[in-house]
Amino acid sequence: MATTLDMEQLTVKCQSLYQPPQIELAVVLQSALRKNFADATVRVVDCPDLTQRPFNLAAPGLCGSPRVAEVGGVPNLIPSPRREKLYSLWQVPAACGLQHGMLLGAGAGPWPHVGKNSEMIPNLSITEAGRCNKSHVVSVEEGAMVQTRLPADEARSALLCNMFVSKGEPGKALTANFPNIAMGGVFLIEAGKAKVHVMPDFCATPIRNDDDLNKWLRFYEASAPLVCCTSLLSTDPI
Repeated sequence: MATTLDMEQLTVKCQSLYQPPQIELAVVLQSALRKNFADATVRVVDCPDLTQRPFNLAAPGLCGSPRVAEVGGVPNLIPSPRREKLYSLWQVPAACGLQHGMLLGAGAGPWPHVGKNSEMIPNLSITEAGRCNKSHVVSVEEGAMVQTRLPADEARSALLCNMFVSKGEPGKALTANFPNIAMGGVFLIEAGKAKVHVMPDFCATPIRNDDDLNKWLRFYEASAPLVCCTSLLSTDPI
């Protein structure tokens, strides 16, 4: 039986990041987007209730002590998977200094539950009322990508996971930390298609370079609507 690592026993490194006024960030993003899109507008608005459709998040908002968290990392996957690296995402808010909180992002799924390697879309919250887990996994099944919701008590991520973490409170929709740029949140692709990758089962041979990685990954065109749970860092601040 696979053993889940106790995050309280792991090394946690913290880095303070500058958090600019939201309106300042909106201006910067809008200016950059208009260099690549015919029409782009970035505004600071009241965040809708994200527990409702189409977002279906585990918390109503993104505000309150925002953080980005990186658990594990690519060295757990490349050149060969370290299957023993299995983390409980319920412990992430506390590791970030929050008694209660929500998290969303992307990572590797719990292989002991799925039976193979997979992508994970973490989407969970911890409040005084209890826990809420709306996380999903995406796996490759007979060449096709298949999305499955995880059971309420399955909140493990293997190998690596990149997350946006906050208290999940209502507030303004635009939250960010930079420089270096660290952002998290959720966005909706309403129309069109997006090229996405899905990790298949663990690679039988070591992955030694980008060419090996791209041959192993599976790429698909996913049709809208797509709810994208996202966190990003422009560079590693540690």
